[in-house]
Amino acid sequence: MSKKIVFTFIFFLYTVFLLSAQIKKLDYYSIGYNDGYNNKKFDNKYSIEKLSDSLKKIPDEDDKMDFIKDAEAYNLGYVHGVCEKQNLDSEDYDEFIYEYLFSIITKNVAPKAYNPSVSAEEYQGQREVYDWYKSIGVIQTTTNDGATVRVNVFLGYKKDDKVVATEITSRIVELKDFLRRYFRGKSKVEITNPGNEEKLKMEIRNGINDKVLSGSKIRDITFDQLDVIG
Repeated sequence: MSKKIVFTFIFFLYTVFLLSAQIKKLDYYSIGYNDGYNNKKFDNKYSIEKLSDSLKKIPDEDDKMDFIKDAEAYNLGYVHGVCEKQNLDSEDYDEFIYEYLFSIITKNVAPKAYNPSVSAEEYQGQREVYDWYKSIGVIQTTTNDGATVRVNVFLGYKKDDKVVATEITSRIVELKDFLRRYFRGKSKVEITNPGNEEKLKMEIRNGINDKVLSGSKIRDITFDQLDVIG
């Protein structure tokens, strides 16, 4: 009987461990999208109105950036869900969300409420200035439906952070391989749809941080070139 209890306890711990690992890998974009599409109340801890208060409870700067990454995914997903439901173009809303999030990161103080009447330009002066790694070069591959992709990606990182620049340089082969595999997993429509550009950038940035870099993190992505042929 005691062996059975021990076995059951070990199995319980293993299950908890697996569930914890899965929770860490939650797709916050999809969660936000489903919340928006299904008209769920926008009161998630990652929502814009609660973001600043949530950040104040996180002392570590790296943990704050991870939280911002999840919040960014959730907010973009929520807006895309709402826009999809109402047949609206989400691109203008994407820009506002990015500027709003940057204002929170740099000031750690959010406006009292989400205010659609405030233009993105009003936040431009608060946006963090990055250094950019521009030496990856043009990557050419094919989409999962046979179109040719030519892309040149610039990586933004914290200004004067030589550790990040050094690691990016040392992992250039892995970065190129990641980018090829990423675009091979996309369709022509996914890449060429203007409403998807910010989502692509977010996925690439998060993928590089999670799967390529170990001791560093990039903060932003921009496309110097993104051509799809065929």
